[in-house]
Amino acid sequence: MNVFAPLSTALGSASATKVGGRPLAWIYCSRALALCAALALAASGCVSAMSARNYVPQNPPYVDQAYYECLRGSQQAYARAGYGTYANAYGYASSGGASAGQETNVGMLKSCMGAKGYQKRAATSAETWVSLTTAPLWVPFCVLAAAGGANCLADQ
Repeated sequence: MNVFAPLSTALGSASATKVGGRPLAWIYCSRALALCAALALAASGCVSAMSARNYVPQNPPYVDQAYYECLRGSQQAYARAGYGTYANAYGYASSGGASAGQETNVGMLKSCMGAKGYQKRAATSAETWVSLTTAPLWVPFCVLAAAGGANCLADQ
């Protein structure tokens, strides 16, 4: 199997397989372009709300004080439990688990900071570039996290 076949077809190879008069590789390229566009949109806002340095205007120590007041107020207790039954080589087995702790309600944190006159800053072009170039590393983990019910972009 030639992995470069879609690219060579897209670049005008004479042996292009055609579907409806168009080279088949354009299907692959349009999917790749759609994926790149989706990643660019997702990466354009990659400034975490979980740092006092990501809020403007920056007027230390006031922004730090406001941030930690809002952070304290946005902490919420949680408790989660789960139980499942699954098949194994010996029949069926059951397992369960539970956890409890504190987590930050990011929406409440951002609202509190907004009420105090601070807004989350926009990503710089360097941050956006790094996010896009490292996307092949972090996007699969985000997909796995989403499959498990988590959201790796929750603090955005």
